Amino acid sequence: MINNQKYYYQLSAVDWAGNESEKSEYAVGMPVAPGPTPVSGSIGTDTTWYAGASPYIMKVPVVVKDKALLTIEPGTEIRSKGSALVIEGRLNAQGRQ
Repeated sequence: MINNQKYYYQLSAVDWAGNESEKSEYAVGMPVAPGPTPVSGSIGTDTTWYAGASPYIMKVPVVVKDKALLTIEPGTEIRSKGSALVIEGRLNAQGRQ
């Protein structure tokens, strides 16, 4: 499997007698390399920070450029070594309920 590449799955259940259920709708999964993940510089295209790749470590300022979207998954940890996250574009970050 390749990190950050989407894979599509269909699921079914099989009992001990060999009876198989109907297949599910497609489910999407994507492997993500575990953190820590260093981040720096500019984000010029739509980007997602995944909880599984946490913590994201900012050593220098990170700038989300105009028209770019940074999506931060719930549970994602971000650590700063005194740097800033500057949003010139868009930010989508929702916490856990």
